[in-house]
Amino acid sequence: MNKLISANEARLQKALSKQYRFSDGSIKPLGQYLEEHKYKLVESIESKIEYNRRKYNNMNIAEQDEYEKKLAVKVTRYYAEFADGSMLQIPNLLATKIKTRLAERLEATK
Repeated sequence: MNKLISANEARLQKALSKQYRFSDGSIKPLGQYLEEHKYKLVESIESKIEYNRRKYNNMNIAEQDEYEKKLAVKVTRYYAEFADGSMLQIPNLLATKIKTRLAERLEATK
Protein backbone atom coordinates (compact mmCIF):
# COMPACT_ATOMS: atom_id res chain seq x y z
CA MET A 1 0.00 0.00 0.00
CA ASN A 2 2.88 2.35 0.78
CA LYS A 3 4.29 1.83 -2.73
CA LEU A 4 0.92 2.80 -4.20
CA ILE A 5 0.81 6.02 -2.19
CA SER A 6 4.34 6.98 -3.23
CA ALA A 7 3.55 6.13 -6.88
CA ASN A 8 0.47 8.37 -6.78
CA GLU A 9 2.50 11.17 -5.21
CA ALA A 10 5.07 10.81 -8.01
CA ARG A 11 2.30 10.99 -10.62
CA LEU A 12 0.88 14.06 -8.92
CA GLN A 13 4.26 15.80 -8.83
CA LYS A 14 4.80 14.96 -12.50
CA ALA A 15 1.43 16.50 -13.40
CA LEU A 16 2.17 19.63 -11.36
CA SER A 17 5.61 20.09 -12.92
CA LYS A 18 4.43 19.71 -16.54
CA GLN A 19 5.09 22.89 -18.53
CA TYR A 20 2.22 24.62 -20.35
CA ARG A 21 1.95 27.75 -22.47
CA PHE A 22 -0.88 29.80 -20.99
CA SER A 23 -3.16 32.40 -22.53
CA ASP A 24 -1.06 35.26 -21.10
CA GLY A 25 1.95 34.00 -23.10
CA SER A 26 3.87 32.60 -20.16
CA ILE A 27 5.34 29.12 -20.00
CA LYS A 28 5.13 27.72 -16.48
CA PRO A 29 4.59 24.48 -14.60
CA LEU A 30 0.91 23.75 -13.99
CA GLY A 31 1.31 23.80 -10.20
CA GLN A 32 2.93 27.24 -10.21
CA TYR A 33 0.27 28.69 -12.50
CA LEU A 34 -2.56 27.29 -10.34
CA GLU A 35 -0.98 28.83 -7.24
CA GLU A 36 -0.64 32.25 -8.89
CA HIS A 37 -4.14 32.47 -10.40
CA LYS A 38 -7.62 32.01 -9.05
CA TYR A 39 -9.58 29.27 -10.72
CA LYS A 40 -12.78 27.32 -10.39
CA LEU A 41 -12.79 23.53 -10.65
CA VAL A 42 -15.29 22.43 -13.29
CA GLU A 43 -16.44 18.84 -13.62
CA SER A 44 -17.64 17.69 -17.06
CA ILE A 45 -19.03 14.36 -18.20
CA GLU A 46 -17.98 13.78 -21.80
CA SER A 47 -17.67 11.03 -24.36
CA LYS A 48 -14.46 9.05 -24.03
CA ILE A 49 -13.59 9.59 -27.70
CA GLU A 50 -14.32 12.56 -29.94
CA TYR A 51 -16.69 12.06 -32.87
CA ASN A 52 -15.00 12.16 -36.28
CA ARG A 53 -17.49 12.49 -39.14
CA ARG A 54 -15.02 11.57 -41.88
CA LYS A 55 -13.91 8.44 -40.06
CA TYR A 56 -17.53 7.47 -39.34
CA ASN A 57 -18.64 7.91 -42.97
CA ASN A 58 -15.83 5.66 -44.21
CA MET A 59 -16.96 2.74 -42.03
CA ASN A 60 -19.36 -0.06 -42.88
CA ILE A 61 -22.50 -0.60 -40.77
CA ALA A 62 -20.90 -3.05 -38.32
CA GLU A 63 -17.95 -0.71 -37.75
CA GLN A 64 -20.33 2.24 -37.29
CA ASP A 65 -22.26 0.32 -34.63
CA GLU A 66 -19.01 -0.44 -32.81
CA TYR A 67 -17.96 3.22 -33.09
CA GLU A 68 -21.30 4.38 -31.67
CA LYS A 69 -20.82 2.07 -28.68
CA LYS A 70 -17.42 3.64 -28.04
CA LEU A 71 -18.99 7.10 -28.30
CA ALA A 72 -21.60 6.13 -25.68
CA VAL A 73 -18.88 5.49 -23.06
CA LYS A 74 -18.71 8.54 -20.79
CA VAL A 75 -15.83 9.75 -18.63
CA THR A 76 -15.51 12.54 -16.09
CA ARG A 77 -12.99 15.21 -16.96
CA TYR A 78 -11.94 18.11 -14.79
CA TYR A 79 -11.05 21.61 -15.92
CA ALA A 80 -9.61 24.65 -14.18
CA GLU A 81 -11.60 27.69 -15.33
CA PHE A 82 -9.74 30.97 -14.89
CA ALA A 83 -11.06 34.53 -14.54
CA ASP A 84 -10.35 35.37 -18.20
CA GLY A 85 -12.63 32.52 -19.31
CA SER A 86 -9.87 30.17 -20.42
CA MET A 87 -10.03 26.55 -19.32
CA LEU A 88 -7.34 23.93 -18.86
CA GLN A 89 -7.94 20.22 -18.46
CA ILE A 90 -6.29 18.94 -15.30
CA PRO A 91 -5.53 15.32 -14.38
CA ASN A 92 -8.11 13.44 -12.32
CA LEU A 93 -5.54 12.77 -9.59
CA LEU A 94 -4.94 16.51 -9.17
CA ALA A 95 -8.68 17.26 -9.21
CA THR A 96 -9.24 14.68 -6.48
CA LYS A 97 -6.48 16.28 -4.40
CA ILE A 98 -8.05 19.73 -4.86
CA LYS A 99 -11.51 18.44 -3.91
CA THR A 100 -10.22 16.75 -0.74
CA ARG A 101 -8.33 19.91 0.22
CA LEU A 102 -11.52 21.96 -0.20
CA ALA A 103 -13.51 19.44 1.87
CA GLU A 104 -10.88 19.63 4.64
CA ARG A 105 -11.11 23.44 4.66
CA LEU A 106 -14.90 23.26 4.93
CA GLU A 107 -14.63 20.85 7.87
CA ALA A 108 -12.12 23.12 9.59
CA THR A 109 -14.49 26.11 9.37
CA LYS A 110 -17.35 24.25 11.07
